[in-house]
Amino acid sequence: MAWFNPPIPDIIQGIIQEWKDMHPDWEVRVWTECDPLMEPEYREIYDSLEYYCSKSDILSYWLLWKYGGVWSDTDAVPVRRLDPLCNLKGFVGRQYDRKIACGFMGAEQKSPMMKYILTLCRQKFIKIPGRGRCKYGPHLLSSKSVMMRYKSNRYKICPCHYFYITRDRKKCWEWFQKDPVGRKMWMEDKMKKGWMPDRVMPYSVHLWGIDGSSDRKA
Repeated sequence: MAWFNPPIPDIIQGIIQEWKDMHPDWEVRVWTECDPLMEPEYREIYDSLEYYCSKSDILSYWLLWKYGGVWSDTDAVPVRRLDPLCNLKGFVGRQYDRKIACGFMGAEQKSPMMKYILTLCRQKFIKIPGRGRCKYGPHLLSSKSVMMRYKSNRYKICPCHYFYITRDRKKCWEWFQKDPVGRKMWMEDKMKKGWMPDRVMPYSVHLWGIDGSSDRKA
């Protein structure tokens, strides 16, 4: 996770605590700035970007390559433990438009898949300079060459509802504001309505931004 330019809002602190409470045996880390160990060729990309959400894309790919683990955006709220996903080589998830989302993913340490994504980011940075907001996000992760490598690297492409149950921000917040019993009942109702075709509960719910987080500039 990352929240640049602290202080971290109370609502984000609460979400972070939910992750810690659900995974007491995990180390949950929140970056508030770039990791000082990031290599210059990637740090150059990171420093060039205007929006914090864009910086977090580069940071997330690099952290997953360097250390391995799970990356979650700070506006992703846990629903259940991630253990079933941690037996995989790596995983990504589709969002509502079927593109691969960059807000929730996992990888083994020094994953060739993450290294390849970083290499593509570097190539794109050199070929098309600029500070575009979503330049290194879902469009890059959904490109033909990357999609082919998910399969060859044995990555699981999770269905949309695992992390992005709906693009309707109002409905996501409706769930978020309920108590634990209310959240469970909400999910059970949506399962009955066919929101989860494989009958598998989501791992998290993406709130689609908090306090304008996706539009914050560095």
